Amino acid sequence: MRNISHYLLRLYPTAWRDRYADEFAALLDDCPPSPALIFDVLLGGLDARLRCSALTGKVLDMAARLRSTAIAVFCAYIAFVVAGIGYQKMSEYEDFTAAGEVHPLIGLAHNLIAVVAGVALLAVLAGGLPLAFAALRDALAQRRHDVLALFTVPVAAFAALVAYGFAALQIANQGNAQSGTATTAGKHLFLSLVAILVLGAIASSAAVSLAIARSQIGERLYRFALIPVVVTALAMAVMFAADLAWGLGLRASEPALFAGDGGIAGTSTAASWLVQTLIMGIAAAVALYAVVRMLPARRVTARLA
Repeated sequence: MRNISHYLLRLYPTAWRDRYADEFAALLDDCPPSPALIFDVLLGGLDARLRCSALTGKVLDMAARLRSTAIAVFCAYIAFVVAGIGYQKMSEYEDFTAAGEVHPLIGLAHNLIAVVAGVALLAVLAGGLPLAFAALRDALAQRRHDVLALFTVPVAAFAALVAYGFAALQIANQGNAQSGTATTAGKHLFLSLVAILVLGAIASSAAVSLAIARSQIGERLYRFALIPVVVTALAMAVMFAADLAWGLGLRASEPALFAGDGGIAGTSTAASWLVQTLIMGIAAAVALYAVVRMLPARRVTARLA
């Protein structure tokens, strides 16, 4: 574990390593090896890459910790949403809707996901939009063209998704009209549309996170974003648990449906559910850990203030 932590030091910028590497390596030798230590090193490396802040060891200043936590949770949320799209698409089919009406556990889990998803979205907007607007305002005031360019990525990604979606819909409708049923080409177009959505979401979240990290944003705004960040992480955990209950309930109550081909684009239902649940679980775990590692430092800072 220690060797892995030392290897991860290479993720830090060269200038940072030239100044702090020896001290940080000695600190790592004194710390008990654990996955938490590795995660701290990773987040520290991310923050050092995004923004050249004063880092000593694995201890980040409060503003840097708040920034790293917000970025980690919001990026994890994007991954969670991408996986959740698969669940939403699968659960809207008639057979799954009927199963939810017949079996209370399946229906309750589905309704819980729908309600908590709305809460999570509102929390992300409440915490993320002020940070994004502050970063945009700072970029305009400082004439930071590199940061302004980052804000064009979500716009370009959305435009590409709409353009490709429109073209794919036209092609799929023509193929369906000729054959009378969904064609293989139509399924491939749908999967490619999903791929563009995923890539666009990743590129957009990375660009906005980088823009926020490169901007001069006060600690007060990051503190304001902390409550929505915590709500988002908790909502992700609840939705993951509900999705797990939904799949296990479907497997127990409707084994034939669970073993069928009701997944994305006619794939295995069980495989689609397992993949999306795994991604949702990892994303929720990252978000929760980012919040948990933030809270002790915040309490210490509050005592010193």
